[in-house]
Amino acid sequence: MHLSKPPLIFYLSALAYIATLHLTPYPGDFVLKALPALSLAFWVWRSPDSRVRLALIAALLLSALGDILLAFIPRGSDTFVAGLSAFLIAHLLFSMAFLRAPNRQPRPVYLIVFIVLLSATTAGLLVPKLGSMAGPVLVYSAIITLMTIASVRYGQLMAMAGALTFMVSDSLIAFNTFVLADPALSVRYLIMLTYYAALFLITHSLSATKRH
Repeated sequence: MHLSKPPLIFYLSALAYIATLHLTPYPGDFVLKALPALSLAFWVWRSPDSRVRLALIAALLLSALGDILLAFIPRGSDTFVAGLSAFLIAHLLFSMAFLRAPNRQPRPVYLIVFIVLLSATTAGLLVPKLGSMAGPVLVYSAIITLMTIASVRYGQLMAMAGALTFMVSDSLIAFNTFVLADPALSVRYLIMLTYYAALFLITHSLSATKRH
């Protein structure tokens, strides 16, 4: 599968949501938030078939669902676990795509050690603040760590950058949600910037895979 270039709507919707982040919640903001992931899914759907196409589309659609569910958290809806679950399954599908894609080139083992240590350190800092959410958050942390390790197996630099950026984005969400007494708008900007960048990097990195 090889895609010419990402759709313009991906860039426009991502920039529009980030630019209006300080105004949230506003009517329809959850649609704008999910539109970048949806546009990437549509982009991949229009591409030629590949070994990873269906898994990648499903992962992007679940990411969009997670975006919508998590958009309602500040409004008092109990949707955090549901949003977490959508992204957890998305990470499993991203992992499947990385594992099904042909190896590019071997990567040093120390990268995997670094990923595991980074994940363990982040989890160690978060656990005292998680309370009853410790179980779900730690399971999620383990799955995204496995997804990042799968990107190392794939061996494409853009894929590894995307997976690590996703880890950073999710870690920022956890710290902003559970550690900071007053969640910061500046952190939310970083969360969305790293999240959209991660989606782009992962999708683009897998766009060169072929059926055989």
